[in-house]
Amino acid sequence: GLVLYAPLWHPQNSGSPFNAWDIANGGVHSCTVTGATWGIQGRTFAGGDDWIIPTDSSVFEGMAALTLEAWIKPTFTAAILCIIGKHWSGADGSYYLSLTATAINFRVINATTAVTHTVTYSTSTSSFTHIKAVYDGAIMWIEVNGVQVGTTSAQTGAVQTNTRGLAIGALDTTGSQPFYGTIGEVRINSIAVLGQQGYLVTKWRYS
Repeated sequence: GLVLYAPLWHPQNSGSPFNAWDIANGGVHSCTVTGATWGIQGRTFAGGDDWIIPTDSSVFEGMAALTLEAWIKPTFTAAILCIIGKHWSGADGSYYLSLTATAINFRVINATTAVTHTVTYSTSTSSFTHIKAVYDGAIMWIEVNGVQVGTTSAQTGAVQTNTRGLAIGALDTTGSQPFYGTIGEVRINSIAVLGQQGYLVTKWRYS
C-alpha cells in the first residue's frame, strides 16, 4: 500500500519538520527539510544543499513490488536530477528515480542485482509532469502523464534492505545528484500501482 504520501504543496507541510502520511500502516513519517523552499505548488529545490529526509523506516525497503510517483517541474541546472533516492554507490541501496534532459532512469536493487531501466523522454521545464515508475516483481516500467513510455526491463526479487536513508530531491541523504526545480508531491507504494489513478486524481492541481 501507500507507505509515503508527501504533498509538498500543502500549507501544513510548509515548515520543517512536517509529517508525510503512511496510509498503509496508519501512521506518519517525520520529514526534515534542508533548504527546499515551500510554495503553493510544492517545494523548490536549488541543488546540493536542498533536500528532504523522512525518518528512516523499514516500510521503505524489502517490498516485493514498488511504485514511485512524483509531480515535477525541473530546471536541469545539473546533468542528473534525482527525484527520489534510497541509494548509494554501485549496488549499495534500494532504488532511485532520476532524470536527465533527455531520459528518465528507474533503478531497483535486489539482494544480488541492480537493474536500471532507462527510457528516452525530454521532461518539460515549463509545466509540471507526472512521472510514475513501477516494479511488479518481474518487470520495471515508466509512465509519464498516465502513459507508458518505452518498453520494460526484467528484474525479480524483493527490494534490497539496507541502512541507506530515503531522500526526496537527492539520490541519498548526503545530497548526491540533487534536484533542481519544483517537486509538487511524492508517493511511494509497496505494491505495483496499475492504471492512471494517481495521475488523474491529482492532475487538476498542476494543469
